[in-house]
Amino acid sequence: MLRDYIFFPLMALIVTGIIYAALYPGQKNQLTDDAILTEGYLAEGESLKFIQASPGTSVEYISGEGEAAPYLILTAHLPRETAPPSAGIFAPLNAPYEQAFAGKTLSMTIRAKQISEMPLDQFRAGYFTAGAGDSGWNIFDLTPDYQNFSFTFQPKASDARPDLDYFGIWPDEQGEQRTMAVSQYRIDVLD
Repeated sequence: MLRDYIFFPLMALIVTGIIYAALYPGQKNQLTDDAILTEGYLAEGESLKFIQASPGTSVEYISGEGEAAPYLILTAHLPRETAPPSAGIFAPLNAPYEQAFAGKTLSMTIRAKQISEMPLDQFRAGYFTAGAGDSGWNIFDLTPDYQNFSFTFQPKASDARPDLDYFGIWPDEQGEQRTMAVSQYRIDVLD
């Protein structure tokens, strides 16, 4: 039997070690400005699960079957003009991305196509900030085959505390539940 003066310090040391081991991997994976500027942002495959839907829109993650890659099915059930202001179905870009991307020329690319059931002809995409200026909506025409749709934008630096930026899609301007598939959200830094 261990004495209290040995047991409690030993338990404190073990608990500290467990907490450190749990938190240390996260420290190695923190994003640096250099890594973000070199690698940009990419959501494809399993990471598409982190794409979020604003009120008036919905997103469904499809894991793919066999060799098919995962993708998202996007739709809107409210017209964009009557839905609450939002970035639609978006990739949330946390503070390290917001800081690294500020003042840089970005190329935003979405890999998308129509879906045969209730196909959508056009969609809108944009880059949105918390008060530092937005790209506005860019309109693209969909086809039955996957294509890359791109636009460029330079978000301004903000004096405010870092927050979130959003890379979003509004899938159906009229909110008639027409659908599209998206297999990739990508941002590349051009300068």
